[in-house]
Amino acid sequence: MHLHHNLMALAAAGAIFLAPVTSFADAASEAAQMAATPVQATDDSAAAQSAVGMLNPMVPAASYGELTEALGVHPLYFPLSSGLELQQRFLIGGTVADLRYASRYGAPEKRAQFTVRTAVADPSEMTAETLSGVYGADWQAMTIGNTEVQLAEVSESAFVAYWTKDGVCFSVGAENVNRWDFLRQVRDNLIDLTEHFY
Repeated sequence: MHLHHNLMALAAAGAIFLAPVTSFADAASEAAQMAATPVQATDDSAAAQSAVGMLNPMVPAASYGELTEALGVHPLYFPLSSGLELQQRFLIGGTVADLRYASRYGAPEKRAQFTVRTAVADPSEMTAETLSGVYGADWQAMTIGNTEVQLAEVSESAFVAYWTKDGVCFSVGAENVNRWDFLRQVRDNLIDLTEHFY
């Protein structure tokens, strides 16, 4: 329940992975600043009272190894052959790996952006849909390889998918990408790795 509330707080704060980001550097700086700044109540309002002592659950991770140690499993990632470059690594709530990628070429604001999340499944707190951070979408089931995937089109250039394999939840969201390129990246990289290594 605690992790679910942390993810809901992220979503309410506009920090779900499909939220528009002006640049990866700005987002990393903001996340680091928020993680380092304690929340303090300044008045008697209910919001301020509920925020006292609440830690920001999104913390920059120094390495892939740090994420692996925290989760107890290797986080799903895009290989170099995907044409995507890792921009940021976060640990959310101490139990979710959040890896952010961008395509290598083009103007920074027009590059495809992907976020891959991994967490160990927990029916009471963490499901693959919860991990995706997208609620109320028109999810469509499809089979990619041997994996049942839920896919949603958020806009003409933003997509999200989630799936579970042997007790591990995965989600991927993308912006500035068309449906075909999104599905190709999911199929050729993420699902392929999921089916062979999890």
